[in-house]
Amino acid sequence: MQLDDTAVIGGGPAGLFAAILLKRAWPDGRVRVWERSVPDDTFGFGVAFTRRTLDLLAEADEAVVAQLRAASVPIPSQQFRLRDRAVSVDGNGGAIGIARSALLTSLTATARALGVEVELGREATLADTAGADLVIAADGVASRVRTARAGDFAAEVSQGRGLFMWLGLDRRLESNLFAPVRTADGLFNVHCYPYAEDRSTIGVETDPDTWRRAGMEQWTAETPAERSDKRSIEYLQEVFGPVLGGNLLGNRSRWMRFRTVTTGRWSAGNVVLLGDAAHTAHYSVGSGTKMAMEDAVALVAAVREHDSLPDALAGYEAARRARVGHIQDLADRSRWWWETLGVRLDLPPAALMLAYLSRGGAVSAAKVAQADPHVVAAALAETGLGSLDRVLDGRTLPAGAGTTLTADIRDPWGASAVEFAAAAGACSGTVVIAGPPGRERLLDRLALAEHVRRRTDRTVAAAADPAHTDDLVDAVIAGRIDLVRFERV
Repeated sequence: MQLDDTAVIGGGPAGLFAAILLKRAWPDGRVRVWERSVPDDTFGFGVAFTRRTLDLLAEADEAVVAQLRAASVPIPSQQFRLRDRAVSVDGNGGAIGIARSALLTSLTATARALGVEVELGREATLADTAGADLVIAADGVASRVRTARAGDFAAEVSQGRGLFMWLGLDRRLESNLFAPVRTADGLFNVHCYPYAEDRSTIGVETDPDTWRRAGMEQWTAETPAERSDKRSIEYLQEVFGPVLGGNLLGNRSRWMRFRTVTTGRWSAGNVVLLGDAAHTAHYSVGSGTKMAMEDAVALVAAVREHDSLPDALAGYEAARRARVGHIQDLADRSRWWWETLGVRLDLPPAALMLAYLSRGGAVSAAKVAQADPHVVAAALAETGLGSLDRVLDGRTLPAGAGTTLTADIRDPWGASAVEFAAAAGACSGTVVIAGPPGRERLLDRLALAEHVRRRTDRTVAAAADPAHTDDLVDAVIAGRIDLVRFERV
């Protein structure tokens, strides 16, 4: 189909990349982009991309990706630093970090060079898009377009339990770094990665009780929305300055709770949602910007492949919804794991690294062993589990053994999980947690089993199909379960 006039509300990476692809596809068509921010007000520090995402984006526009690579720095490894020990996993899959400002500058310049009309410093509304064939709402997690058409998109927004803040660091780190530190007020943790020759992105997390004890609830309330929370940054500088070896930097940095957005529909009439306006996934799986730009690729491909706009928008959603749902599933598990990090800091460092890598179900110890066998060997030595193929030896129950409790609980640390753990704690002997078939439901049970194991004195087993042995091995190494009872489902 032909697009003569496309309007894009939101000039972030997704909106700009969609505009670029549309202008390349239809050079004679009009493409307009409105972005309420101006370059000097760009929020954020760095953005990370995996090699998979870069390859996908390059298939759509190799020149854009070449520019991004030229402005980026590599993120060659991941490191977990716990107390006085550090464990690293090499081979980070060709990941890169790039300054968000550099990313936006590059995309804006490319768009304008192609003839896209980019207007910065103005917040557009649907009224500004009158006459457009297609309206792309790429206006973020708090999308005003989505809110204005709430009945059409059926959005649901839920908040995480923990709090987080984005900061910068005035030096380049050498890896994707995780470093929890206990203070007199409680536990703080950082997620860090380099994005320039002299800068790194720092994400700090904590729990509500620690946040309040440190006085940060009051500091948050007293900090204007457009300002950085200087008192929290000063506090965190004392905590993490020695760990990170540099000075923390603010940019409208303040404590927030992560908002997970899901929507019943991604389009209504000629209006379509893109990126965070349609869906979000917790930052601990590094997916926000890459998901949004992958949306742009899928949307433009669908428009090119179909003869009518309704078919194109339906095709776009069909092509992306399953992938996005899978990432959101991983992200939920990852967020719950990080929100409860403190309960598992008794794990030895290498075992904690594997527990982190396997938290969502995307990476297994068997996969890590192919890239960096030394980390897996260290974890097995620390936990006395022997070789990877013998982890389950002596840890299997016969059929029917143990006290079986059936559960299908999505959030392993929510109210239902707390009630379940109390019931499990009242049982005698080994508690076996059974539930619905399928790998995703098993992953839910394994996370729930960890809750029970951490909050009670019960020996905990999972009932599982032998087809999911890798997940069960990961669960034993990570301390989520003690035993396994195999059942064909």
